[in-house]
Order: sequence, then C-alpha cells, then structure tokens
Amino acid sequence: MPFNTNILASILFGSQAQLAEKPRFISILGSLTPLKYDSRMLGAMMEYARAGQPQLIASLAI
Repeated sequence: MPFNTNILASILFGSQAQLAEKPRFISILGSLTPLKYDSRMLGAMMEYARAGQPQLIASLAI
C-alpha cells in the first residue's frame, strides 16, 4: 500500500519533506487493458504524487 510505504520511508529518512526533496524509492504502476485504472491504482498514483515520489506508469497492453 502506498500509504504505508510513504509513512515508513518518511520515518526512516527523517521526514516527509526530506523524502520529497530526495526521493528514495519509485513506484511501478500498471493499467488494466485498454488503458483503464482501478480505484486502488488511481489512489496509489495520487498518494505518490502528493508525496513527491517518482512513478513509472506502464500501459501493460497486450
């Protein structure tokens, strides 16, 4: 869950501001075909964006 990883990483690396300043992890998110996202993936994208963390969003098209 993105909420847990952001909280744990901010504790480990000092604060949420320090984590946003120098990201320590990247999230890899994939869409459903054809280019649809479920609510869990959209929630994760929004949470990582708010935290200033980089994201790799793959289309996963067949």
